[in-house]
Amino acid sequence: LDDVAGQCHRDAVVDLDEIGSLGVYGMSGAGVSGALAALALGASVGRDPATIRVDVIEMGRASLEWMEGFPQVGSVVVGADVERVGRLIHGLDRELDERSRAQRGPRRVLVLDGMAAFLDRFDRVEGGHLLRVIERVAGEGRALGLHLFVGAVRPGVLGPTLLGVLGGSMSLRSATSEGWFACGAVGPPPDRECGPGAGEWRGLRLQVGDARSGAEAVAEAERERWAGRHAKPVPSLPTVVSRASLRPTRGLDGIPIGVRLDTLDHVSLDLRAAN
Repeated sequence: LDDVAGQCHRDAVVDLDEIGSLGVYGMSGAGVSGALAALALGASVGRDPATIRVDVIEMGRASLEWMEGFPQVGSVVVGADVERVGRLIHGLDRELDERSRAQRGPRRVLVLDGMAAFLDRFDRVEGGHLLRVIERVAGEGRALGLHLFVGAVRPGVLGPTLLGVLGGSMSLRSATSEGWFACGAVGPPPDRECGPGAGEWRGLRLQVGDARSGAEAVAEAERERWAGRHAKPVPSLPTVVSRASLRPTRGLDGIPIGVRLDTLDHVSLDLRAAN
């Protein structure tokens, strides 16, 4: 951060317990994807994978798959993988329910890179349920240890419900000065010559660090440090479910027939209840 009043540079700190969830806004090429990665890794690197987990839904063109090398990152799921996107979000929905009834569990961070593309693809899926879960994570998650980092060109893309429950915003370069101030910035926009990651955080000029630079070495050190512990990836639905892999049952009250799409739990047919 460039603290003009204090005549100094200092680190930008995002307190998840304070803000809960955060929106990052900027035009294409402004470094939104990189800022999301920097935020997620800043919150997780150096911490036991048993105490924090990061998952990414990548809807844009930027490739964030390199983040999967970190043991704290479960999966980077691309938007085209509709099945796994749904499974990840349904899992968060169940976790919100479970944590609201029990004690707070390990911290979880969901990165959603490209909100406009997410809405185009998933707004009406399951009657809008997936979007409502995203809103729940942002609205209810802070007290339960669940957090959302979401990227968009401008705040209006998010919709009033999600925008209303975000605890903070980070503004990167916009195509116009009107767009810059619409993102909540108060100072002058960055110069056109500024590279990706230039922006504003809480009224101070900001340059986001390059999370990709040296990431492979950092990820390797993290894997060695945590001795093989790694967040479990979001599983994929197998193309073939063998009969032998299903749980054996007795009688007609639980004939195994396959697995559920959302959880991959085994599904059984109760012939006594079937018409």
